[in-house]
Amino acid sequence: MGKINQTTFEPSDVPTATQLNQPYTELGSLNVQEYNTGNDWALRSHFDSSVASKINSTYGNSIQVPQTVNTTTWFTLGSVVFTELAVNNEVLRVSWDTLVSEIVYGGGITNADINYAFRVLVATSGGTNYFIAPGVYSIVARSVPTAQPALNTLPIQWRSCAGAQCWMIPAGTTVTSVQLQAKVCAVPNEITVDRLNLNVVVGRR
Repeated sequence: MGKINQTTFEPSDVPTATQLNQPYTELGSLNVQEYNTGNDWALRSHFDSSVASKINSTYGNSIQVPQTVNTTTWFTLGSVVFTELAVNNEVLRVSWDTLVSEIVYGGGITNADINYAFRVLVATSGGTNYFIAPGVYSIVARSVPTAQPALNTLPIQWRSCAGAQCWMIPAGTTVTSVQLQAKVCAVPNEITVDRLNLNVVVGRR
């Protein structure tokens, strides 16, 4: 990023017009560069899709096809694959939201049994996966303690679920994709994810 020089003046100094105009003159001649050198560096140009080399890269995936989740193993709902790989010490800002429509309550009385969950899987070129931005929701309203059955066995339908997290990529790691996953915590419970949005911002060095 380009820097703008600022001259400081003492109370007795009389600045010239050139000195006063210096920050604005330099600002007019600067271009957005690839690397960040300090705080408060972001400008509109950093997010402009017409700029070939940007400090920030944005990715997104929106799916409006209903998907059924009825497994206790993690099921991938949607993913974002990077066209420019994110590398160590860069920052990922991941946000997701879903609309859970129809739910089938097949049973279960413990906290684990009546939940369903989301998480974001961060895949790397080295094969190590990281998990961020989790979210856990209840299928039905229930009583306490956990040994008691649910007070209301009618499932909580049409619920918006969301999560977000900022995460710094560890040293020596290259991120290749980000995936939104879901599961139910007990079979035969079942949820339908009616639609989802997955967005990623890569804060580059």
